[in-house]
Amino acid sequence: MQDVTKRRRAEEALRESEERYRMLFDDSPQPMWVFDLETLKFLAVNDAAIQHYGYSRDEFLAMTIQEVRPPEDRAALLERLSEQGPAVRAARIWPHRKKDGTIIEVEINTYELRFGPRRARLVLVNDFTERRQLEHQLRQAQKMEAVGSSRL
Repeated sequence: MQDVTKRRRAEEALRESEERYRMLFDDSPQPMWVFDLETLKFLAVNDAAIQHYGYSRDEFLAMTIQEVRPPEDRAALLERLSEQGPAVRAARIWPHRKKDGTIIEVEINTYELRFGPRRARLVLVNDFTERRQLEHQLRQAQKMEAVGSSRL
């Protein structure tokens, strides 16, 4: 008879780790995905990304990350991906295209990782579209105010 206590503890620890992963990734309110650095195909996508972008999980997993970029921006994406850099990349603003064709401005944070045998990147998305629109409106209002006060 073998002592299986260590194996059971290890299995339980693995289950708990997988639950934490699912909670952090799947249930996060922030859109996230993982893509393969070689093929650029989506490997995993969370529910928040599905809701925000309008694609189903199956649609996402049949696409590459190039397909959420406007066509005119794809060369910049490929150039950025070809750059050697740290595993953690600083946030950057990029245009993205939702399923309905709407272009949004998003801040992207990326982290290189292993996804099974693949080199991959975890992407965290923060939509800045509304904030940019509000900033633009504020600048316009400030200009109008400056013009109005110079007339007095």
